[in-house]
Amino acid sequence: MFILLLMNNSVHYCFSYRRRKHEGKITYVKSDELSERERNNLRNKWKAASRGYRERKKMEKAMLDLTPQSIENTLPDPAGVEAVEGQQESPGGGVVVDAPPQNEDFHPQMSSTPEREDREKKAEKRFKRLQAEKHELRKLNIHLRKQLAKMRKEKERARKSEMRAKERLRHIERVKPKGGKKLAKERKLAVVSFLTRDENSRLLPGKKDTITKNKIKEQRRILTKPLTELHVLDNSEMKKSLHLSYRQFARRRPFYVTEPKAKDRDTCACRDHENVHLLANKLYSRGLLKTKSISELLVMIVCDPKNKDCMDRVCAKCCFEEVEFPETESSSEVTWEQWKRVTSTNGERMFGNMVKQIYNGTIKELMELFSQKLESLAIHQFNWLHQAEQFRYLKQNITECEAVLHVDFSENYACKLSTEVQAFHFGGSRQQATIHTAVLYTVHGTKSYATLSDSLRHDERAVWAHLEPILGELRETFPQITTLHIQSDGPVTQYRNKNNFYLLSTVPFLSGFTKVTWNFSEKSHGKGAPDGIGGAIKREADRFVQRGGELQAPQQLYEMLNTRLGSSITHYWVNRESIEKYDELIPDNLEAVKGTFKIHQVWSSQPSQITHRTVSCFCRKTERSPCPCYKPVTVDLRVKRTVCNTENPPSSPPQQPREQENLDLCGKFVIVIYDEKPYVGQVLEDVGEEVQVNCMLQSGAVRQNPLTGRASDKDIEINFIKWLYLSGDRDGGRKERMNKQQCIADPN
Repeated sequence: MFILLLMNNSVHYCFSYRRRKHEGKITYVKSDELSERERNNLRNKWKAASRGYRERKKMEKAMLDLTPQSIENTLPDPAGVEAVEGQQESPGGGVVVDAPPQNEDFHPQMSSTPEREDREKKAEKRFKRLQAEKHELRKLNIHLRKQLAKMRKEKERARKSEMRAKERLRHIERVKPKGGKKLAKERKLAVVSFLTRDENSRLLPGKKDTITKNKIKEQRRILTKPLTELHVLDNSEMKKSLHLSYRQFARRRPFYVTEPKAKDRDTCACRDHENVHLLANKLYSRGLLKTKSISELLVMIVCDPKNKDCMDRVCAKCCFEEVEFPETESSSEVTWEQWKRVTSTNGERMFGNMVKQIYNGTIKELMELFSQKLESLAIHQFNWLHQAEQFRYLKQNITECEAVLHVDFSENYACKLSTEVQAFHFGGSRQQATIHTAVLYTVHGTKSYATLSDSLRHDERAVWAHLEPILGELRETFPQITTLHIQSDGPVTQYRNKNNFYLLSTVPFLSGFTKVTWNFSEKSHGKGAPDGIGGAIKREADRFVQRGGELQAPQQLYEMLNTRLGSSITHYWVNRESIEKYDELIPDNLEAVKGTFKIHQVWSSQPSQITHRTVSCFCRKTERSPCPCYKPVTVDLRVKRTVCNTENPPSSPPQQPREQENLDLCGKFVIVIYDEKPYVGQVLEDVGEEVQVNCMLQSGAVRQNPLTGRASDKDIEINFIKWLYLSGDRDGGRKERMNKQQCIADPN
C-alpha cells in the first residue's frame, strides 16, 4: 500500500505540475531581472527541488523492484507455527532464529492453514495489480516522451519559421520603397497594361469568347508567348521599382488573359511566322537549335532587334550573320511541313488553295531553308512590333486636339429566325448584315461604335460611308479636335489602296479636320479592340433570337440593338445611297501609288496630297508636317499619268514628255521605270487606268559594251526614248491585228 501511495503521489505531482504550467500559473522570471541575492536563493531552491526529485525517483524504483519473498521463487515457511514457537529468546529479550539447513535435499512441508492461503491469494492479487499499474505507468511514460519530442519539434519549427519571417520582414523593410499601397497599385496596372498589348496577347473575336468573374464579363484574350518569357520581357522593359518575381507577376495577371486552350485554335495565324515555327520545331527536336522562340533566334543574327536597318538586313555589321548550328551529318534524310499556296484549275477558272505540304530533304537543305525564312521574317517581325508600339504610344499620348479611331470590318451577321423552314435554312433566302466596328480614343475617354448596313460592299467607298456618321458626331461633340489618326489592318481591297488614299486626302478636310493619318498594322497581325465589338453584337443578336425574337433583315437587327438598354455601343445605320455617293468622288484616271504593299502610314495635311512611309512614326505628331524618320515620300494625287509623244520626234534629246489624254497605247513601245532602272516594253492592253506591258529583261549587253559601259542610267534612258521616237509601229503588229479583228466584228 505504501508503494502504491508513493507512486500515485508522484504521478499526481507530475500531472499537477504540467497542468499548472499549461495554465500559465507558473511564472517565469528572467534571471537578468533579479538581484544577485535573489538569484542565489533561486538556485538553492532549484537544487533542493532537484535533490527531492531524484530521491523520489530512487524510492519509487526501489519500491517497484522490491518483491515479497512469499510470492517470489521461495516457498512458504515449512516450520509453520511450530518453528516460531521453538525459537529461543536471546539474553537481550530478542528471538534467536536458527540458520536454515544447508542440506539441498531438504524440502519442508508447506502449511495448509486457511489464514496463510488467504494471505497468499491477497499477495498474488496485489502483485498482479502492481504489475498492471507498472505497465500502465511505463506506457504513459512512453506516450509523454513522444508528446514531449513532438512538442520540441513543433517549437523548433515555430522558432525557425519566426526567424525566417523576421528575416523577410527586415529584407522588405530594407528594400521597400516609399508609398507601399501606391506602388502596389502601380505594379498591378503595369502588369495589366503589359499583358493586354496586342503583341503579347490576342483578343478573341468570337461571340462566345467571354469570361466572367465577380459578375464582371470581359472578352477573352489569350497569350501569344509563354508566361515565363513574358515575365523576363516585362522586367527588361520596366523600371527597377516595378520589377516582380515570377509568382507575383503571375498573380497580377488579369482574369480575362488566359493561356490558350485546345478550343482556342488559331484560325488566323500568320503564314510567315507559322512556317518558321514549323522549321524551328523540327530543328529543335533534332537538337540543332537551343530554343524555339523566334525573338531569341532573331537576336542571334541582328545587332539590335529594334533597329530597322538591322531587321531589314542592310546593316553593315550584322547583314551576314546567321544562326550557328552544331556539327552534324548533313546528308541524313528529314521531313518537314510548310504552308504553301497551290494553284488548281477548274475548266477555264484558276483557284489558289492554301495547303500544308510535307517536304523531304537533307539536314543541310533544312538548315539553309530555315536561314532564308528567318532572314525574310526579320523585317516582318520588326514591322509587327514597331506598329504595335507606335499605336500604343499614340493612344497613351493623346492631346486635346487629337482623336484616334481604330476601325475594322466584322464578319457579316447572317439574320436568323426562332423557327425556320428547311428551304430558308439551307437555301439562299437568308440575308446578311454588314457590321463595321470602331473604337474612338480621346482625352475624355473611350467610346465604341458599330455601323450596320444591308449593303455587302466592303470596299474603300463603303468604309468612308460607315465612317461618316462617326466623324460627324466627333466634330459636334469635340469641335476642338482637328487631328484624326485612323488605325486598321491592311487589306488592299478595303483600306490600303489608291482610292482610299485619295478619299483620306479629301473627305476629312470637308468635315473640318486639318490633319489626318491612316496607320496600317502588319499583315496577319491586325486583331484589336474592334473585333470584340463585333462579337458583342452577334452575341446579343443570338440571345434575342433564342428568346423567341426574329431577325429576318439587317434593318430589324439595327432596330433591336437600338432598343437594348445599358449598351455601351453606339449604333448607326448606313443605307446604300450613302455608299453610292462616294463612288462619284473618286476620279477615273487616279494614278497608283508606288510601293502600296509596303506602306504602313499615310499622312495628309493638304487636299489631294499624301505623304507615306514604310512604318509609322509620331515623334512630331503635333506639327503639321511629318517628321523625316524612315524616309517619307510625298505624292500629289492630282498629277495624271504622262506618256511619250510619238508624233514629230525632236532631233535633239527630248525634254519632259507632255500630257496627252485619250491616247491609245496598245502596241506602243514605252519605258518602264522599275526599281529605279529603265526597261523597254510594249503595251499589250490598256483598259481604263490599268496597263499591261510586256517588258524586256536587261541582259547586261549595254554594260558589257566598252563604248557604253560607263554610261549612266539617265543617258541610257534618253537613248531609249530617242529610239522609241524614231521607231514606228510595225506593219502587221498587234495594233494592225486588233484593227482587223474590230473590222471583222463590226463591218460598218
